[in-house]
Amino acid sequence: IESALQRWSSRCDGKLNPDGKLNPQEIISIVRNTMDKSAGIIRKKSKVIGAMDTLTELYKQIQSDGWHIETNSDLLYAHRAENLLITALAYLHNIFSYIDAGGGSRGSALIEKDASYLPENRSLRNIIFRTRFDSKQRNLFRTEQIPVRTVEYKSPSFEDIYIKYGGKL
Repeated sequence: IESALQRWSSRCDGKLNPDGKLNPQEIISIVRNTMDKSAGIIRKKSKVIGAMDTLTELYKQIQSDGWHIETNSDLLYAHRAENLLITALAYLHNIFSYIDAGGGSRGSALIEKDASYLPENRSLRNIIFRTRFDSKQRNLFRTEQIPVRTVEYKSPSFEDIYIKYGGKL
């Protein structure tokens, strides 16, 4: 663990110092609470947008103000907090892109609009929303829609496999 922490610490260039402003454990708590309120089973576009803006500003604040680090434990929490924050932003951007494309409620979540829930948009079953980090974007990510690929695969029967590997029927 020590060498992994040292590698991450050296990569952070000035974001880790005793004079830094941000407490990693507090950031983890903020990210968790934000995700609970905006990316749970009931989702609303305006809450997702607000959460993206909040967490984007938090990410930018980390870049400018740095982490308050006094111990190796703090360093470990800073690493965890930054990864959690980036992952949360990716999820939020993907959720936003799905809702913005007309996505409705489906197995994992209900999409709320005007005090009711949107039905599933079945046309989006054939679309994958691929989200990638892009520091030039306002909320640090971009999402593109790509069609689902069809896979041509016919599974051989158990009996065919059994015989192929020496079994007798």
